[in-house]
Amino acid sequence: MSKCLNDLEDKICLVDAAAKGDLPADRKCLPTPKTYKEKVLDSAVQVPEKLQPIFCHITKIFIEKNLNTTAYAGPYTERVPENDIPGSIAFKHSGWMIGLSEKNLFLSGWGLNEFLVRKDLTLFGRDLNSEIPKEFPRIEIFKNGKSDEALFLYDVLMHEIGHLVDMSNEIIDFDPSPCLDPEFNWIPNCKPISTGVFSTISWGEDGQHRSDVKFFDRPLCFYGDCRHEPLWYSMSLDQADSFYQELIQNGHFVSTYAPMSPREDFAESFAYYFLLKDPATEWTITFPSGNQKISMGKGSKNGVDRQGILAKLNFIDWLMKAELKFENPYLGTRYMADNSPTPVEIQPRGCR
Repeated sequence: MSKCLNDLEDKICLVDAAAKGDLPADRKCLPTPKTYKEKVLDSAVQVPEKLQPIFCHITKIFIEKNLNTTAYAGPYTERVPENDIPGSIAFKHSGWMIGLSEKNLFLSGWGLNEFLVRKDLTLFGRDLNSEIPKEFPRIEIFKNGKSDEALFLYDVLMHEIGHLVDMSNEIIDFDPSPCLDPEFNWIPNCKPISTGVFSTISWGEDGQHRSDVKFFDRPLCFYGDCRHEPLWYSMSLDQADSFYQELIQNGHFVSTYAPMSPREDFAESFAYYFLLKDPATEWTITFPSGNQKISMGKGSKNGVDRQGILAKLNFIDWLMKAELKFENPYLGTRYMADNSPTPVEIQPRGCR
């Protein structure tokens, strides 16, 4: 076990939502239930030893009382008021942070499969707590026959670590600047420039799916947070079977969330890689309406060309044999105008 896990318990912090204009680091830790810390530590111990040095570079793991999504990861940013200059305020990146939703990960009682179904239902105009229709398709992952709360938290943690590995090693060379106006507002319908070897498997430099692998005809939007996707619309439930059949036939994305962006594609593929490495893991898509179950695991023979998925898993396999970096490459003091909104570079970079 890595020494980087020795003080991890002290980094786990229950917090309220940040006040408008505040940084996550501005918040005080609330009394954090011991059971929350134990669950995070149990998942962290299962992280492959080669990746455990990331915990030395994580400054805080926030358990968020008011997070409607499930998790996020990005640079840990602090104000440096002593370095302010006239007209600008100073801040610095000092490591990484991960945020975990208290209500979804610690209070819901959901296992991984229930979460996957509930999250996908938000694409169909439902919320996370809606009743699950009996005929709704299901992506299911079982490990030793189980898909419990512990597997849910581990999968989420590995997804967020995937984001940090991506940013530390600049796997997805991501440039959002063309999509920000002078006041750091996101320009509607704009896709940031995205390059890198992993991206080329399914994505063009414009951040869109390559024409030969395009999945679905409209932007996907989870959790009902569609502010930057004016073309988005919620699907009706009678479109669900064809939506999942298209995902299977596409053969490039391990989940419905992976097609969101190159960063999410990498983080989802990263988390699935470690689940699927275990021969005790079963990965299927079930269609209750037709009493059909399709195996998606490695080596499954279902007539689907899965070269895109396999190429991504092979890339991660190569990555795990390479020398990885874990430090935040954005360390150091930076400035922004004191009347500007929080710039995108000090906001979380990856969500789930």
